[in-house]
Amino acid sequence: MWEKWTEKETQFLIENLGKMTNGEISDSLRRTTSSISNRMTELKKSGFKRRTNKRMKFKRVPCIYPELGDCKVSISRSKCYGGYIRIQRNGRRYRLHRYVWELYHGPIPDGLSVLHKCDNPPCYEITHLFLGTNKDNMEDAAKKGRMNKNRPLNHKGSRYNVQRRQRTWFCVSSTFSLR
Repeated sequence: MWEKWTEKETQFLIENLGKMTNGEISDSLRRTTSSISNRMTELKKSGFKRRTNKRMKFKRVPCIYPELGDCKVSISRSKCYGGYIRIQRNGRRYRLHRYVWELYHGPIPDGLSVLHKCDNPPCYEITHLFLGTNKDNMEDAAKKGRMNKNRPLNHKGSRYNVQRRQRTWFCVSSTFSLR
């Protein structure tokens, strides 16, 4: 039959969460692992938050601008669209470089973005980050040669490609009477 959890058992569970596995805790308390999991669920519902000592793993990679020093890049998180690294803190998603900026300097004012001096999106080295507007970002990109004005005619967003896709869709739709 089901046994109620004592205060002493609950305290033991909370103290040893990060140190022992659920199997080791269940052996120590003479309870099943599912009982441990169920108790954890009850604790979470009542507001208990598990504290973990997990630290983000990172590596230093050479920066393309040697005067800035090495870039600090996370290897324990995956990159998302655009090469930026996303993390989740307090139930909210952040881009890592923005989160680091807020930790060191406070909230980011409206209308400003956190820009990289090193042009390396996964970098979160605080000395490589600065605040600027979208215009500042575009000027920085143009100054460093990251804006390619001479793209080929058939690049993804070109007018030629858009028209070709529309023609293809019209041919397919008229052939198969999709319109």
